[in-house]
Amino acid sequence: MERSTPFSATTVVEAARVTVTVGGDLDFATHGKLAAEFDKLMDLSPDGVVVDLTGVEFCDSSGLSCLVRLNARCVDARVPLLILPSPRISRLVAMTGLTGILPVGGA
Repeated sequence: MERSTPFSATTVVEAARVTVTVGGDLDFATHGKLAAEFDKLMDLSPDGVVVDLTGVEFCDSSGLSCLVRLNARCVDARVPLLILPSPRISRLVAMTGLTGILPVGGA
């Protein structure tokens, strides 16, 4: 029996910059929770968004799709986005060809 790591998303607002720290598994079962968190943070009209995925242990195509949609929203709203990946997320972004699309950087 596979064990999944419980999903968590914590949002911190500092000045007009919003940081969402995500932990656990980002997959079909949890991506809706993250999308809802992104909806709330975009309602704040932030000057910048950081998504810290360094605590994410697993991500499937649903999770990646959620990140791509957030990126599109940020581009449309002209809000800078930075994604801080875990090593697994870095490999997944590279393997799926999203390196040129998602703004992935280091800490």
